[in-house]
Amino acid sequence: MSRPHHVIVGAGQSGANAAFAMRRAGFEGAITIVGAENHFPYERPPLSKDVLTGQDSQPPLFFSEARYDEKNIAIKLGQRVTAIDAASARLKTEEGASIPYDRLLIATGGRPRPLDFPGSESVVQLRDVDDAARLRASLKKGLRVACVGAGPIGLEVATAARALGCDVTVLEKSASIMGRCLPAEAAGWLRRRHDAQGIKIITGFSLVAFEAGQVVEASGDRIAADLVVAGTGMVPNIELGASAGAKLDRGIMVDTFGETSSPGIYAAGDVATFWHPLHASHLSWETWRHAMNHGIAVGKSMAGRREPYVEFPYFWTDQAGVRVQVVGAAAGSSSVRRGSESEDRFSIWYLDEENVVKGVVAVDAPREIKIAERLIQSGRPIDPMRIADLAFELRDLLR
Repeated sequence: MSRPHHVIVGAGQSGANAAFAMRRAGFEGAITIVGAENHFPYERPPLSKDVLTGQDSQPPLFFSEARYDEKNIAIKLGQRVTAIDAASARLKTEEGASIPYDRLLIATGGRPRPLDFPGSESVVQLRDVDDAARLRASLKKGLRVACVGAGPIGLEVATAARALGCDVTVLEKSASIMGRCLPAEAAGWLRRRHDAQGIKIITGFSLVAFEAGQVVEASGDRIAADLVVAGTGMVPNIELGASAGAKLDRGIMVDTFGETSSPGIYAAGDVATFWHPLHASHLSWETWRHAMNHGIAVGKSMAGRREPYVEFPYFWTDQAGVRVQVVGAAAGSSSVRRGSESEDRFSIWYLDEENVVKGVVAVDAPREIKIAERLIQSGRPIDPMRIADLAFELRDLLR
């Protein structure tokens, strides 16, 4: 009898971590990762940070190339899967290959949201290491750079470009920066910090064209720009899920174990809309930790160790010279501030009616985030006055 063959489409964070999780869970069958890029799975967060500034020439790999051989994990790079034949349990590639599978994981992530305005073909979008290399070569001192979108990617690119001596303007359609990620008070502080570093931010800006070295707003206003970089979000690559007949929402819908409506086919990471038992609904998270942990959890499920995926949101970004971290839900009946904004190290704690911690936003305070995670998990009420008291040792709340 031949060994079972598990195939992973997508050589990114979820796919790589799923493969190694299968081995740790005791799966002894064949594992093959098929990736469209020509690179071994690598960390993407540095693309908009250290790779752009030149501190790192290449992002680090999740696992060394030798580790794949050690764990007997085959990896096929530069091969794009175009369809899934669920009836025959085979993949079809752009090169015409047909790959059989017993269980399949779709971990294809997403692509930059398409742009549709005159001149959009000249706008740079950042998704992979090759994009980062091209953008890095373009960022020269004095270059006028317009970053479209004031989310994490847009503001991280703006920070890197400013560090290289570029003249940077950030254009955001909504009324505030980091609108999907941060509450208003934290976003306002971060905007002021960008302002102080010489990054101009314009909100309420609806871009309609990029022409003759200028970006054009719907009102007709124009801003000079030699280079335009868009960080306007991503679209999940759900096409393979559709070809397999899986149910779709914003992403490929999966249960709490990562399995789609098509038996034997799973999805993980940015491409998946996953069932969260605590929220009793399907959710989509586009974060570094979720991509890793969901890949691990689904890999274990595919190996036979089925455990519900129960996580809470966590997100981080490095911009304007600080690290901002968010854990849980940054909203509640009340909030308590710990530390001072003027010292650029503080946290805001969000509590419910019973003074149970629901979420925390922290600036350069990683230790506080770790404590907050444990308090959120515990679900027990705390004394808000102790959070505000800098003389109080927060870890004592865990006792």
